[in-house]
Amino acid sequence: MGLYIACAPLAGGVGGLLASGILKIDGIGRVHTWQQIFLIEGIITTAIGIAAYFLMADRPETARWLSVEEKKLAADRIKADQVGSTILLEGMNKRAIKEGIFATTTLVNGLMFLLNNITVTGVAFFAPTIVGTIYPTKTTIQKQLYTVPPYIVGALCTCIFPYITTRVKRRGVVMLCTAPLVITGYIIFVSTTNPQARYGALFLILAGSPSFGAFTNGWAAINVASDTARAAALGCVVMMGNCGGLISTWSFMPSDGPDYP
Repeated sequence: MGLYIACAPLAGGVGGLLASGILKIDGIGRVHTWQQIFLIEGIITTAIGIAAYFLMADRPETARWLSVEEKKLAADRIKADQVGSTILLEGMNKRAIKEGIFATTTLVNGLMFLLNNITVTGVAFFAPTIVGTIYPTKTTIQKQLYTVPPYIVGALCTCIFPYITTRVKRRGVVMLCTAPLVITGYIIFVSTTNPQARYGALFLILAGSPSFGAFTNGWAAINVASDTARAAALGCVVMMGNCGGLISTWSFMPSDGPDYP
């Protein structure tokens, strides 16, 4: 789950690099400047989505890229992870769906993910603004490149913190350790106008907030009994988390920048 959620800050870093390259293009037909970013990244995303439909398998037995031995090994691993389950791939089960969505752990973690995503998505919105206050003379392309390092640190931490939990066998404690990083980053951000300090605060915020998101999703997933309930739980948590992204658009208004009180 940590590797999955790490793709969010990694996408921010890659997006900054990609945007800086796209902005060097003079134009694509009638599409120019920032419009090119939407066009090119949209085409790439759509192509990957179509390819995934044909390439992704719903169970080991249908994975064409695995050998017979590898399929058996994958199936055995799933059985070992679901002791007592006789069916590895369930059909539609309305009761399990309801249990997954309305489980207490799902709703609580969904709420935490919602609040966490206000920060994650908000940072994505105002990171270029912060960089712009630090390096006002830099070009748009250079400013995009400066947003990349904090995201790379965020992606690394989102892998490191969950790995620590697997070593110490304690998830709640490690999860709590990520929150002070975000708090410290915002304290620095609101207590000083020093641009370099604010840029450093970005690293702290992105080191903690995506990691926290990985824990909320993982926590919801492991507290339901079946694949159907797990899919419903994860879908619910992610949906609530995306609502946090909507809230962040009204939490970080351009008129409030660059301080965003």
